Amino acid sequence: MNPKTVKKALKDAIQAMTDYKWLFSARPGKDNTRNRKFPFQKVIPFILAFRGGTLNHEIMDFFGLDPLLAN
Repeated sequence: MNPKTVKKALKDAIQAMTDYKWLFSARPGKDNTRNRKFPFQKVIPFILAFRGGTLNHEIMDFFGLDPLLAN
């Protein structure tokens, strides 16, 4: 498989999960019911992007922020 095929398959799988996100919730009907700043369809790629770093560094890296800059 080439990278474009893998990327499309992953995006399709994430969209399918988004369509049935209640199946992936501990409390269906309560969890993931509103689209906030970090909607369900962004949670999955975020989790997949974890490389074993600290949560703080992973979040900063995911959003393209520099952890050394003052906020």
